[in-house]
Amino acid sequence: MPSDFDRLCGLAEPLILYVGPELSRCAGLPGRLDIAATLMREAVDYLSARQLQELRELVEAGELAAAHGELERALTPAQFGRIVERELDDHRCQLPPLALAIAALGPRVRGVITPNLDNLLERAFAGSLTVHAQPVADLPGRRDWLLKIHGTLRERSTWVLTDEQRGRVLYRNPLHGQLFRSLFFAHPILFVGTRLDDPVLVELIEQITALSQGQPPSHWALVDEIEISPLKRKRLAGAGIQLIGYRNGDQQHDGCVRLLEQLAGRAAAVAPVAAPPRSVPAPARVSSPSSAAPRTLSVLFVAANPTGTDPLRLDRELRIIREAIERSRHHASFQLDVRTAATIHDLCRALLERRYHVVHLSGHGEHDGLILEDERGDSVQVPRDALARLFASHAAPEGELRCVVLNACWSLATGQSTSMAVPFTIAMDGPISDVGALEFSRGFYDALGAGRDFADAYREGRLRVELAAADSKFDAQLLQA
Repeated sequence: MPSDFDRLCGLAEPLILYVGPELSRCAGLPGRLDIAATLMREAVDYLSARQLQELRELVEAGELAAAHGELERALTPAQFGRIVERELDDHRCQLPPLALAIAALGPRVRGVITPNLDNLLERAFAGSLTVHAQPVADLPGRRDWLLKIHGTLRERSTWVLTDEQRGRVLYRNPLHGQLFRSLFFAHPILFVGTRLDDPVLVELIEQITALSQGQPPSHWALVDEIEISPLKRKRLAGAGIQLIGYRNGDQQHDGCVRLLEQLAGRAAAVAPVAAPPRSVPAPARVSSPSSAAPRTLSVLFVAANPTGTDPLRLDRELRIIREAIERSRHHASFQLDVRTAATIHDLCRALLERRYHVVHLSGHGEHDGLILEDERGDSVQVPRDALARLFASHAAPEGELRCVVLNACWSLATGQSTSMAVPFTIAMDGPISDVGALEFSRGFYDALGAGRDFADAYREGRLRVELAAADSKFDAQLLQA
C-alpha cells in the first residue's frame, strides 16, 4: 500500500498550498500572541488596571481578535497600524529554508493561501505570484496566485486582526466563503507551516468538515509528529486531511523542509500530464485491461448557481466527478479543470487557454438558454445559438472538443443546436432532479474512467439513475452530429 506521502507525490494535478504562521516564526517574526503583548505594553498608559486585566484574560483565552479590537480603540487605528507594521516588517529578515523549500515546488503549485500579513512568500516566489488581498470569483481556474486571506501588511484596509475586521471580511462579503468552498472542492490542498492547534487552521477545519457532509475530497498536511495524536488524526480525517508527520532536527521545521524537497524532487522526476495533442482520435473503447493505453482526456467542469436561483448541489457533483476519475484505473490519463460561479467570460477564457475534449456545464437552464452568472453573481441567460457557435469554434477541425454535457433543466433545445458541430452532446429534456443529475454524472465518469466511449458512458449514466434514483425526474438525451 502506498503511503500518504507517496500518494501526495503521485498527484498529477497541481496543488494549492496553505502556508500557516510557522513560516513567519521561522523568519523570527512575532506571532499574533506576541503582537498582542507588544500592543498591551504600548497601551499601558491609556488603559486602567481593570482593562489591562480583562485584556490579559482575553489573550489567555485565545480570543486574540477581541483583544486586538480593544487595543486598536485604546491606541487609535493609526498608532495600532504603525505598531503592527513595525513588528511584522520582514525586509531585514533572511528568507528561512522553509520559504525556499515551498517556492522550490514551482510547477507543482497552482496557488498559495496564507493568513500571514508579511511579505515572505512574495519574496520567496520572487514576484512570480499575483497577490490578492481580496477574493476573486474565478481564482479556482487561475494559476500562479497568492491569496492573503487576512490581508497584506502595506494595505491596512485589508487586515483581519480584530473582530470588526473579521466581521467585515467574513460576513459582509459572502464571496470569501464561496471562494474557499470552491477551492476546497476543486483542487487538492497541502497544509504546511501550521500547528494543529492554530486558531485559523481550527476554524478552516470546522468549515471543511461542515462542507464535506461526510465525504470530503483528499487533502494533506505536513506537521511535526509530536503534534499528532489519534484524536487529532481522526478530527482532521473528517475534513479529508491526511496527516504526514516529520521529525525535526537541530533547525526549526527542518523535517518539513526535507519532505518538501523530496516532494519537489519526485515531482521533477515524473513527467506531468501533457496537454492534448493537436489532433486526437475519437475515444476508443477499452475492452480489457490488456488493451492499448487509453487516450488523454481533458475535461472542463463549469458550474453556476447565481444569487436568487434555487440552490443546487454543484459542489457535490464536482466531488462525485473527481472521485470517479481518481478511483479509475486510467486516472493518470485525465486532466480535470474547474470553473465555479462561472460567467460566460470564464467559459470563453478556459476554452481559449486549453483544448478540451469534454465540457460539462452544470446549473440552471431555461427553454431559451442556460443560466450562468454575471460579475455581480446574478443570473444571466446565455442564448442557445450563441453558445452552440462557441462550442462549434472549439470542435474539429479548429479544436478537439468532442463531447458537451449540459446537466441542467430544459437544456435539450441548446443541445440540439450544439450537436450540429460537436460529435456528442448530452442534454436534458424538461426539469431534472438534483439526485438524478448526480447519479448520471457518477455513472458517466465511472465509465469514462474505465475507458469506455461517450455513447457507452451515456448509457451507464442513464443506468445509474434507474438503479440509484429510480423515482427521480430525469430524462437525458444523447445527440450525435
